[in-house]
Amino acid sequence: MEGAKVALEFDPSARRGAWRRWAPEGGVRPDGEAFSRVVLDLGCGKGEYTVARAEADPETLFVGIDVDPICVMRSAEAACEAGAGNVVFV
Repeated sequence: MEGAKVALEFDPSARRGAWRRWAPEGGVRPDGEAFSRVVLDLGCGKGEYTVARAEADPETLFVGIDVDPICVMRSAEAACEAGAGNVVFV
């Protein structure tokens, strides 16, 4: 779980108006640039689709949301395993 924290957002309201500049743990993207767009995946489940889309489109930030905390955690783990730095789960 500890390693998956980089793909989790625990305080999404703090990102209001600034999602395009998202980076793990409240940081800034290494290149300093904003993502070209943000795609929201409601009911992302275990995140397979979200992570696959993130890998295919690195200039877009993908935000996955699910009500099941186990699914959110599995999604974050999948993103970390894939090395996808443009996907976050709430």
